[in-house]
Amino acid sequence: MGPPLLINAVKSQIPIVGQVYRVTRGADRTEALTFASELLEFCGWLHQDIGDFTHAMMWTNKALDYAMELGDQRTTSYILMRKSLIAIESGDHGHGLGLANAAMSRADALTPRLRAVVLRTRAIAHAHLGKPRTPPQIPRQPSPRRPRD
Repeated sequence: MGPPLLINAVKSQIPIVGQVYRVTRGADRTEALTFASELLEFCGWLHQDIGDFTHAMMWTNKALDYAMELGDQRTTSYILMRKSLIAIESGDHGHGLGLANAAMSRADALTPRLRAVVLRTRAIAHAHLGKPRTPPQIPRQPSPRRPRD
């Protein structure tokens, strides 16, 4: 099917999800916010995939609004990483690096997998900026001595 065929179907659901989000309270609201954030991020991804970075960032920004309202650091960091990728792909490498750094601001709250994805995104931004990162120095162990014959 591909993104061009899915975009309209996904976008047609956004007003319905928005209505549900506006009228729910308590645990139902949390569930509605979570779903809305995921749907909007997916819509952003679809636009990114076809090269429409303006709409990709617009939908991803809205997804971030919902994630921030939820107070879910993992979701917020994931969406910041997605915004970073959109910025990098659209040629705004410095902004992409800043967003990746923001996604890592609470690295302790991230799963190892999400932390790895954010670090990879940050490395991509550095590569585009031509800023080589010095890898952390690993102390070298002395070589074992070979017995003399």
